[in-house]
Amino acid sequence: MQKTINTSKQVSFNLLSNMIVKYKSFVRFVCVGFINTFVDFSAFIIFNVLFGLDKVVCQFIGYSFGILNSFVMNKVWTFENRTSKFNTVKQFIKFIMVNLLSLVISMIGIKILVDSYHLTLYLSKVVVTAMAQMVNYIGYRFWVFGKAKAIININFNYKK
Repeated sequence: MQKTINTSKQVSFNLLSNMIVKYKSFVRFVCVGFINTFVDFSAFIIFNVLFGLDKVVCQFIGYSFGILNSFVMNKVWTFENRTSKFNTVKQFIKFIMVNLLSLVISMIGIKILVDSYHLTLYLSKVVVTAMAQMVNYIGYRFWVFGKAKAIININFNYKK
């Protein structure tokens, strides 16, 4: 009986390990998201409490710190992308564009969910945040940090 329990635990551990390896960039993306949230909230609180700035200004500052942290951590750790300084600037511009797209989607989504479907504001916020993060992950992985080649493999050398 003890051997069955240990084998079952080993199988569960192996399954979990394999999933983490397979979805490594996504797991790292989620971790970076938690860190970004901490960075955003910390900056918001520091600038609001210590410096007495307006909440809207603090939101902008916190969000900006979160985006900067997100870019660096996703580039270096999540997607393990090493490029020249010129390419990094291009990537940062693309990164900002993806974030603007997800911001617009989340703003439209929250309006529709609250006004048309009568969901609560906070439930709507959770739903649109999840949608925005999917847009961000796909945009970062396949456009900003250029991992599309690993997934999309089109053979143009077709022979009859």
